[in-house]
Amino acid sequence: MKRSLTKSTIAASLVLSAAIVSQPAMAAPKFNVTIEAPGVQKSKLTDNLSGATGVFVENFDSETTGYKNNGFAFAGDPKIGSYDKGDIVAANQYGGVDGTRKFLLVQPGQSGAPATYTQSTLTLTNPQRYFGFWWSAADVNNELDFYSGNDLLEKFTTADVINLVNQQPNAKSYYGNPNSKFKGKDSAEPFAFLNFFADPTDTKVTYNKIVFINKSGQTGFETGSPTIARSYQPVPEPSALLGLGLVAGIGVFSQKRRILKQA
Repeated sequence: MKRSLTKSTIAASLVLSAAIVSQPAMAAPKFNVTIEAPGVQKSKLTDNLSGATGVFVENFDSETTGYKNNGFAFAGDPKIGSYDKGDIVAANQYGGVDGTRKFLLVQPGQSGAPATYTQSTLTLTNPQRYFGFWWSAADVNNELDFYSGNDLLEKFTTADVINLVNQQPNAKSYYGNPNSKFKGKDSAEPFAFLNFFADPTDTKVTYNKIVFINKSGQTGFETGSPTIARSYQPVPEPSALLGLGLVAGIGVFSQKRRILKQA
C-alpha cells in the first residue's frame, strides 16, 4: 500500500505567557535550554571530548516502521529505558534526521496509530541530567514534559521553541526542512536541535521520564536523535540560555494540517 502525504497550512497566533509554562514568573526554571545552529541534527554531547557521561542516542533505525502499542527499548537496550508506545515513521518532509533516518511521530489516528494515541512516554531506568533532540516541524500542538517520578519538573511547548528561535540573529534559517532530499519543505515551521540541561547549579535536579504530547490528529509531534546523558560538562554558555520562568511574548506561525491516506 502506498501512502501519500498532503498538507495545508492554517495561520495561527500564539501568546507565550506564564500560563503556558510550568514555572511561575518568579520561580527558577529547572532546565536551561540551548539551541544548535540551523541544520544541526545531533547533540554535541556525543563527541568523546564533551566530558559528558552515560550518553546514549536513539536513532530509531533498528525499529520497524509502524505503530507499536507495546512500546520499544531506548537505543535497543531496555536496561537504559523504554517508550511505552510509539509510531515509527520513515523520513519525510516533516522529520527524519539527515533526511534518511526514521523518527518518532505522535499523531492520533494517523499512520496506523489509534485515535487514543496522544502521547508517548519515555521512562529511563536511571536519573538523567541532559536531554537533546531534533524538534522538527514544530507546531502549536506539540508539548514536552519532564518528570522526576510523578513530579512534573517543567513543561515546554512550541511557543517556547519559537521564542528561542526568534532570539537568534539567523532565525529565518531555522524554518523549513534543511535536508537535501526535502530542502525547503514545510517552510512555515521551525526545525531545531534543542538541548535541555538540568539546572547546572543543582546536581540534585534530575529527570527520569519524558512525555511527548500531541492531542490533535491534524498535526504531528516529530522527534529525531533523542539523546540522554547522566552528566554533562561544561555548563552551557549563559548567553545561549532560555530561562522559561522569565519568558513572555507573542509568536506567530502556521499550523500544519496533514492527512495520511491509503492509496
